[in-house]
Amino acid sequence: MDQTLKNRIAIVTGAAQGSGRGVALELARRGATVVLADIQETLGGLLEDELRAQGLSALFCAADLSSEASVKCLVETTGRRYGAVDILASCAGIYPVQDFETLTSEQWNHVITVNMSAPFWLTRECVPLMKRSGRGRIIFTTSVTGPTVVIPGLTSYAASKAGLEGFMRSAAVELAKYRITVNAVAPGAIHTPGLERACTPEELIAIGKRIPLRRLATPADIAAAYVFLASDEAEYYTGIVIRVDGGYVLPEAAALSAVV
Repeated sequence: MDQTLKNRIAIVTGAAQGSGRGVALELARRGATVVLADIQETLGGLLEDELRAQGLSALFCAADLSSEASVKCLVETTGRRYGAVDILASCAGIYPVQDFETLTSEQWNHVITVNMSAPFWLTRECVPLMKRSGRGRIIFTTSVTGPTVVIPGLTSYAASKAGLEGFMRSAAVELAKYRITVNAVAPGAIHTPGLERACTPEELIAIGKRIPLRRLATPADIAAAYVFLASDEAEYYTGIVIRVDGGYVLPEAAALSAVV
């Protein structure tokens, strides 16, 4: 088994399912000790058991990313238990569909809090531990939606992801002097339980056919980018976005891509 991340302590948010689960699995398989953070306690506990059964190091920690206090508790718990945080994999995110004209302030604020404020809180809390170690890797899941393209009904999500990329670049500049790199992975459409709930099987197939590589991304595709950015090989990469979308944003228009 590849042990390139051996002796590294990683916090993975949104680890219970979807791309966060894929990232947690792959970091653990590369030797990292993984703190699995999620609000879904049953699924998180099952993943901890699954990883430990494989002889991998994992700890589930319930965390509500809409709460600053909960985020602080997560990092403090990790620091007390392991004495360090080497990798922050901020994968959690929500994307409720709501037309702009009926979007309430409460709905807007919840998405912005979970998708943008929580990564800020996590970064702020992890940096002192990373400074103590003399290095660190901070990686955010952003999206092609917001920074590059938009989807009707995802106004708050698009705004949160565009804002997160701006925060990522600013943090990369300010934290570089501590040998802490800050980067992002921007997926397109990922085949996750969340997308399965939002789409019919026929719609999932149709989405895949519209992507130049003719399939949806898998959590493993996203995890591969995370593993690279967390590795020693990515020491000189900071402030960048790796787009993992199978060419999703490349066609000029949906009407054109449909006939090619």
